[in-house]
Amino acid sequence: MFIVRAGDLKLVLFYSKHKYVDVIEQDGKNLKIRATLEDYFFDGELELEVKVPQMEILSIKGNIKRTYFEGCQGALSKLEKLVGLRIGPGIIKIAYSVLGKTKGCDYLASLAVECCEAAILGLTVGPLYNAVPQIKKMKDVTTKKLIRMMPNLKNTCIAFMEEKK
Repeated sequence: MFIVRAGDLKLVLFYSKHKYVDVIEQDGKNLKIRATLEDYFFDGELELEVKVPQMEILSIKGNIKRTYFEGCQGALSKLEKLVGLRIGPGIIKIAYSVLGKTKGCDYLASLAVECCEAAILGLTVGPLYNAVPQIKKMKDVTTKKLIRMMPNLKNTCIAFMEEKK
C-alpha cells in the first residue's frame, strides 16, 4: 500500500483486494462453500455447509489471520447464530445485523453473504447447463425469458446483463 500524507490527511494511492469463493458439492446432499478475503486491512476466511435443496445453513466456521478492526475477532463467536437459517430473502440483512455493524465486522458479514450467494449460484449451474441447448434453439432470448425459465437467476450477474438489440 502506498500512503501519501497531505498535512494531517493520509491518502491511500494503491489498494488491492483479493476475494475467492469455492463451491464444492458433497455427496449430492450438501454444498461446502469457502470464501477468503485478503486486503491490506483484513485477511480471513469463512466456510459454510449448506443442505440442499432446503438451503439451510448446517455449519459455519471462520478464521481471521489479520485484522485492524476491533470487532472482527469478536464477530467470530457470533457465527453460530447463522446455523439453522435458510438462505433466501432477508439473509443479507440478517448476516450484516449479526456479524457486521459498528461492534461487529463488515468483512466477515461480507464473506457470509458471498457464501450465501455462491450457494444459490452453485445450484444454478446444473439447471443452466441443461437449459443451454433449449436456450440456443430460442430465436429471441431475452433476460426476462431466461429468468422466467430459471427464477433463481434473478438479481444475479446474468439478470443484469444488457439486452442485445
